[in-house]
Amino acid sequence: QARKAGMGVVVTSTIDSAVGVWAATHLAAALGKKCEPVAHGLATSHWLASDVAEPPAIREGLIHLPC
Repeated sequence: QARKAGMGVVVTSTIDSAVGVWAATHLAAALGKKCEPVAHGLATSHWLASDVAEPPAIREGLIHLPC
């Protein structure tokens, strides 16, 4: 609905466990357009002292999801 209204969409995380960041990462990928890259705010896992799972790896500013 936001896109239909001419607005951009950005997915961010705050203080989420790896589970929440993974979910947000997949949502961002589903919303993404290859011709219009968007910088989503998903690099927050390092804020936690410990986590319940392994968060997405960030390499050169990108999270690469398996196909």
